[in-house]
Amino acid sequence: MSAAVFEPKAAAALATLGLSVAHDRLDQVAQQAAAGQWSYSHFLGRLLDDELHERHRRTVALNLQFARFPAEKRLRDFDFKAQPSLDPKLIDELATGRYLAEGRNVVLLGPPGVGKTHLAIGLGVACAQSWGIAFTSSAPWRRPASSPWPWPRTGCTVN
Repeated sequence: MSAAVFEPKAAAALATLGLSVAHDRLDQVAQQAAAGQWSYSHFLGRLLDDELHERHRRTVALNLQFARFPAEKRLRDFDFKAQPSLDPKLIDELATGRYLAEGRNVVLLGPPGVGKTHLAIGLGVACAQSWGIAFTSSAPWRRPASSPWPWPRTGCTVN
């Protein structure tokens, strides 16, 4: 069979398989491959690399959307000089997300205004590259000082 038969089949197959980026870039990458005399595996690798990058970008965007961060913060914008007791190496290590693979959590404690939320969001953004994440504040867990323990009393009996 001639190339004229398989070219439309390749485009149709990419569309059927849901490889929309590869489908859209097929002609452009095929022309680059012909001009550069690429091997078949080089051509295929380049075509699929674009697809994988776009899928990763969309996954990260969804992870960030579902995390429901209250603001956009990045670790690179955090002022470590304002918090000299905080070890930047520790934050860099947490940004790798290794603790997630081990099933551990990170809880940031401290007085108001020291950057806990900034760090939490920054770590979440960093980890969203590889993990699904969720952001929550401790506000729903705090009890007013005037409330008896346990708080709230839903379903609890105190003798």
